[in-house]
Amino acid sequence: MNAIRSLIAIGLVALALVVTDLNAKAAEDLATWKTYSDLNCGIAFRYPPSYPIRANAAKDYCALSVRVGDVFELEVEEMDNAYRRDMVQSGIEISPRSFAIARAQVRCMADGPGGSTYCTDVVKQTAFKTTSGFNGYEFYLTEVRESFQKKRKSTETRTKGPIFALDISDDEVIRVVLATPTETAGKSSRDLAMVKAILNTLRVWSKARRQAPQIVEFNPFTQSQDAFTIRVVPDDRYGSDPSPGKQPVQWFLIDPRGRRRGVDPATSASYADIPAITYYSATGQSGLMLKEPLEGRYELHITAAFPSLRYKLFVHAPDRTGKPWTTPYANRTAEAGAVHRYDVVYSKASTPPVRVSEAKDFSYLTLLLTGIEKPVSELLLTDPRGRRTGLAPAANAAYREVPRSSYHTEGTGRQAMVLDLRQPRDGSYVLQVAGTAVGRYTLDLRAGDRSGSATSKPDFRDIPIDRDVVHLYALDYSAVAENPLIVAGGFDGKGPISDDRAKLLTYANPVSAETSLPPGTTNFPLLIFYGRSIKPVTFTAMLNDTNISSRFTPAPGTSQTVLVPLRPGSNTLVLSVDGTTASGSGATDVDRLVFLVP
Repeated sequence: MNAIRSLIAIGLVALALVVTDLNAKAAEDLATWKTYSDLNCGIAFRYPPSYPIRANAAKDYCALSVRVGDVFELEVEEMDNAYRRDMVQSGIEISPRSFAIARAQVRCMADGPGGSTYCTDVVKQTAFKTTSGFNGYEFYLTEVRESFQKKRKSTETRTKGPIFALDISDDEVIRVVLATPTETAGKSSRDLAMVKAILNTLRVWSKARRQAPQIVEFNPFTQSQDAFTIRVVPDDRYGSDPSPGKQPVQWFLIDPRGRRRGVDPATSASYADIPAITYYSATGQSGLMLKEPLEGRYELHITAAFPSLRYKLFVHAPDRTGKPWTTPYANRTAEAGAVHRYDVVYSKASTPPVRVSEAKDFSYLTLLLTGIEKPVSELLLTDPRGRRTGLAPAANAAYREVPRSSYHTEGTGRQAMVLDLRQPRDGSYVLQVAGTAVGRYTLDLRAGDRSGSATSKPDFRDIPIDRDVVHLYALDYSAVAENPLIVAGGFDGKGPISDDRAKLLTYANPVSAETSLPPGTTNFPLLIFYGRSIKPVTFTAMLNDTNISSRFTPAPGTSQTVLVPLRPGSNTLVLSVDGTTASGSGATDVDRLVFLVP
């Protein structure tokens, strides 16, 4: 990637020199240039007479595509309400620059019988201003070309660009001029310089005409009886959108090749890998029609935005004779933010050709907190999306934000605090154990995968805690992993920003590099976690320049509580160990912890 960026930088310098020369020559020849204008868009630009113009435009509103010679294609792109809503749902910034990048990524997509092409992240981007005063953006995308031959997949990655965009937004809508050089021009710095020279002549002399609103019935079945379609229909009482930019139901589809379409509920990332026509309607229904349906198993995820939302699922597909079949799935009630998973199996030779079933999901995460007689702590769990369930004693606040979660007390004698999640989301959780009294607690963690066959049962016994003291645990959960739950300390010994080295040693107590303790404190219960790749023989622990390594028993993937002796004043504990990072390189983790005793 660094090599690619270096080549891009060299190319930009060369392009700047060519632009300077070409602009000087263009100033002399500008009088001979022709002018192209579009009344509906209210724009005009000049171009050399040797460059033939081929234009496609709408009759009564602004929708323009112009090919200028064999050098570049110019399109006017307008952000409509549906596209704005999609960007909001995907967490993309609403701006001319981000809209131009998103549209360039869409235009990059191409599918054929032997493979597909699509663009992902932005490799490099810069801003500029034309001589007419328009803000411009120049960016490069990562282009991925996939090919499938004899059931084998090959992938080629390269850089696409530069792509240019000019912001011509008005007071009603975001609108950009997108200029994409052709493959031939992309190899010629002089052609690229000509693109910028032409863009410098662009001017806007009238407000663009917008398309009149149209009401389109949401019923893809009537449009194409031989198409494969999926439709999600929410309850009528959620038919109108009570929150701007928020759809009642959100779906995510994975096809038999592993390609994706929609918004991934796990990461909130938006994908358009599957060739499809996506439908939206004013009544909150949503779905898609596949252009090139594949036979096999599809995985469909459905997430509701509102509590107790009822919906129906319809899948429509033709059999091998072309006869259409519709498979409805019964009314379902969804909890806000919870994900329903379905298996959709399509086979033209079967009767019916499509079958829908709810995917079996036995995954769970259960946290059990007990004390010697009664609990001396409370639990508060934060999921990968920042939602919480549990109790925060310091704020005297109770939460139940995580879907399918509960927090309650069990038992009449020796009570236990139980925090339970059903079908938890994959990702990193933060568990806070907050002390409410002086005592000890035992924490039992139980996790299972979707099949119910793989389980994890880490536990932590007789952990000392005091009132108003907080212990932090980091829980990494995956419903498809052989070991569904991996536990580490919630503090890496350094701070909020760290690298892989910080994962070799982590801590549940303390939770900061400097800890102030009550007067008379003689020891500190250090709850330390050893990474799975540490080399135990390299571990050292120095307290006030005295070696206390013998108090520790480091072993990969384990944890222990060590009572660190303290004296009045400042106590400095330095811990270090060697290990291997996630990338496979060797590293040393060194942490400096300070304990202050008045």
